[in-house]
Amino acid sequence: MAPARASKQTKVTDAVENRLVLKMKICIPTTGKRGLDETVSPHFGRAPYYTIVDLENMSSDVVENSSDHFGGSGSPADLIYSQKADAVLTHHIGGHGRESLLKKGVKVYCGEAKNVKDFIEAFKAGRLTPASEENECSRHRHGKEVNG
Repeated sequence: MAPARASKQTKVTDAVENRLVLKMKICIPTTGKRGLDETVSPHFGRAPYYTIVDLENMSSDVVENSSDHFGGSGSPADLIYSQKADAVLTHHIGGHGRESLLKKGVKVYCGEAKNVKDFIEAFKAGRLTPASEENECSRHRHGKEVNG
């Protein structure tokens, strides 16, 4: 009988987690302004735009990357935090960007997807990996030896 109860508990936990995920705002670095159909930018900090998606109603807003990376002020993390994003989904991110977001309470996940809609589906299905030092963008390992 205990395994059935554990299974039931797992289903309850999964349902609670799914409801929490649906209330999140997600930020994805993109190459343009087409919302859910836009191509994902290959690099977080140098993305020309960030698409912010409210998972509860799948509405999206596109914000131009006006950070110091593009001659503006503030970091990409500051810009994303100002949009009240709960998490960033990205192909690649350097250690500084990852740490800046995490310090602001913004979770960071890495994976691969062609467009915003596909990235969100991968996130909901649990196919993304939390960003860490092990999977950070190798071009940004400042002062660290990089193979390849």
